[in-house]
Amino acid sequence: MKHLILFVLSLLTSSLFAQSFQEYDLLSSSMKSKINRLFEITKTAENFEEQTTKSMNLLRNSNDLNLPNEFFDEVIIEFRKEMPKYLKKVAIIYASHYNESEITELIQFYSTPLGKKLLSKSSSVMEETQKFGYDFGREIGERVMKDIMARKEK
Repeated sequence: MKHLILFVLSLLTSSLFAQSFQEYDLLSSSMKSKINRLFEITKTAENFEEQTTKSMNLLRNSNDLNLPNEFFDEVIIEFRKEMPKYLKKVAIIYASHYNESEITELIQFYSTPLGKKLLSKSSSVMEETQKFGYDFGREIGERVMKDIMARKEK
């Protein structure tokens, strides 16, 4: 079953990546260079790897599917191997939203003290925001459930 799932996933993703490479090849060398520089400054690859590892470890800890530990380890290894493909696709996404001049401005911003601070604090801010959002949503959900239960008792 595991092999079938991996085979289907590989078929689906192979055409996606083939298209991404074609689109990436159409970018000017200057645009590719600037996007790659932006990725270096923003530590795009490192952040993706960190988030992937965190996600796999969360899944490993919950492991509702009773998958073997080696599955999670191997997924992380595969993500690392596929990083160049990931970065090419993300470059295409950036190029579809920002022109070359804007990429240059982003590089300049992230090279400033404020830009560096934004980068260094983003992960912590996101984690705190997500935790607050989860707690906030749980609180609202509990309150709504109590209201529903109270109406049903009447």
